[in-house]
Amino acid sequence: MSKLTLFLLCLFCSCCGNEFRLHIHVKNLPEKSNPLLLRIYNGNTYVLDSLPSRQKDLLSFQIPASTHTGMFRLILNPSSGSLHTGEPTKTLDILFNKAAINLSVDYNDPSNSIQVLQSPENKIYFDFQKKDQYLFHRIASLEQIIGQYPVRDEFYHSSLQAYENCQLEREKYIDSLVCLYPGTLAARIILQQKQPFIPAPSTKQERDSIYKNHYLDRIDFKDTTLLYTNVYTDRLFQYLRFFLDPHASPPENETLAIQALEKIIPQISENEQVRSALLKFLTAGFKSMKMNGVLVYLSNSYTEQCGGSINLIEERLHGYEKMISGYKVPSLLVTDIQDQPIDIESELSPYTLLLFWQTSCTHCKTLLSALSSLRKEGVFTPVKVIGISIDEEKENWIEFSRNFPMDWINTFAGGGFYGPAASRFNLFATPSLFLLDENHRILSKPTTLEELKRDIEDLK
Repeated sequence: MSKLTLFLLCLFCSCCGNEFRLHIHVKNLPEKSNPLLLRIYNGNTYVLDSLPSRQKDLLSFQIPASTHTGMFRLILNPSSGSLHTGEPTKTLDILFNKAAINLSVDYNDPSNSIQVLQSPENKIYFDFQKKDQYLFHRIASLEQIIGQYPVRDEFYHSSLQAYENCQLEREKYIDSLVCLYPGTLAARIILQQKQPFIPAPSTKQERDSIYKNHYLDRIDFKDTTLLYTNVYTDRLFQYLRFFLDPHASPPENETLAIQALEKIIPQISENEQVRSALLKFLTAGFKSMKMNGVLVYLSNSYTEQCGGSINLIEERLHGYEKMISGYKVPSLLVTDIQDQPIDIESELSPYTLLLFWQTSCTHCKTLLSALSSLRKEGVFTPVKVIGISIDEEKENWIEFSRNFPMDWINTFAGGGFYGPAASRFNLFATPSLFLLDENHRILSKPTTLEELKRDIEDLK
């Protein structure tokens, strides 16, 4: 049997078992380099495989069969790519759609040297990136010509037409790929790269106005799989750049950021999982930028966080982050619908879901309805559910409970975000979920229905 046949057989077998494999040939890979494979979710990266098998320049990474379709980030020099060495981090974003991947790159220039040996998804994706880079370069060059060339010159007028034609060419190219490869992850990502058409001639102010008002119009924010790529977060980051001014004062930039959010939030709100994830991404981003005014705006307008107190938000965020897996939750005394006291500790089963919510929270109501349906389907068989309202007015909870009977333990803690329940559990938003074991320790803190279903499935 030839070496090539043996290699292909191994590749096939790896995809038919309990895992997939990413094989990548890295030319000029330094001997001491320890490449790292990460998965992407909502602007963050998580280690997928830090110990690839290596044979000369061939790396082989393990991909568990349960890994979600999405995008990986390969870091070829995680240790040497740092401020201490001066060497830039060498990365490559790769698509994964439950299939074997075999690539070849040059360590010295991974992005421009990529060759796809096996993976239709990545072949489509990297071919698009190469041509799209060329088209964008043409558009940017024509934009500069239009802005500087004498208006009366004939070449100026031909450049105007070429500028518009190049935009149309890019639009048709994207449409052709989506039509040619329907249903692929690559096509779904490429479709989100459409941009507003800019008529020629347009001033910088006119272009900025079009981007501010229409940049997000071409993006489908309902595709939850794209949360496992850099598409949504990159596009939102780019959109915010149209508003923020590096020369403006911090208060001025906070005002500009709020203007951007007024455009962003309605666009991302068609799907609750996408909305929840991207609000979390935006909140973390503005927190890192120390834009406290923007955090208060998000709190008051969209995330119902802590009644708008920035000090309380910061305190709760810090405390909530410390409540990691294994953390023992505090005791809590609540009352049921008959006004009987209940000690939450005495109600904990082998697995318990604590659900903190409010009647004024639209997304809480959506979650309650979904939970009711899933319980009827038997999804929550191993888990006891305890709902805990933190409404400020008990009458609101009682009225809602009359109209929406709940087939789980329905309790009231009260106090809103300033009550004992919110304080002890570091609640900064509703709904908030805690999946616990029988020892009152946190197993997970799911933020979406999909995460909750996955976490419960892992218990079985």
